[in-house]
Amino acid sequence: MVFAPFTGVDNHKKCITFGVGLLLKEDVESYVWLFRCFLNAMGREPRCIITDQDPSMKIAIP
Repeated sequence: MVFAPFTGVDNHKKCITFGVGLLLKEDVESYVWLFRCFLNAMGREPRCIITDQDPSMKIAIP
């Protein structure tokens, strides 16, 4: 199972967790679903994405 936290910095310059995804598979379809859910919930794309260079995630991020 893949743990995918969405973290950021708030207006007080404190680290916060916006959300977390738990994926059964580390494949393109799962990451696309996760990023679409994030976009739907947050209303905009993140400014920056930091990854572990997973090949599936590289394809899922346009």
